Amino acid sequence: MIVGDIKNVAGALLTATQGYIRNMCWLMNPQQVLSAGLTPAPGVGTFPFQAEVSQGRLAGYAIIDSGTVPMGTIIALDAADFVTVGGEAPRFEISDQATLHMEDTNPQPIVGGADPGTPANPVRSLWQTDSLALRLILPVNWTLRRPGMVAWVQGVTW
Repeated sequence: MIVGDIKNVAGALLTATQGYIRNMCWLMNPQQVLSAGLTPAPGVGTFPFQAEVSQGRLAGYAIIDSGTVPMGTIIALDAADFVTVGGEAPRFEISDQATLHMEDTNPQPIVGGADPGTPANPVRSLWQTDSLALRLILPVNWTLRRPGMVAWVQGVTW
């Protein structure tokens, strides 16, 4: 199963680039990386990817683990074609007057929806709690220089 997924994703990227990949890498959820190293070879009982995955590689290419990649999704890309540009220096703002919705998965407006509105929960008033908030703003743009530089598979079960 893992071998088939690796072949499919790498094959799609190789086909899209006509075999010209300069710096392929894998993007995976950290739990998926752990699972790759603990996947045994069928009927043998050995773990063929364990040593390589423990060195941060899979099929000879670097693994980038990120919690923002959903479980069950494996992404391959040519990192040499990933470009980022930042035009300004970081900007910091500080406040002791803000009201914050203290939830990072799905933050909502403090009060939203139809009148009279539904309040978000949990909410923190920085003024009432004598607290400070620091905000960093860093404008960044990114793109891929060539089309077809990303391939992925979803529904991976290993």
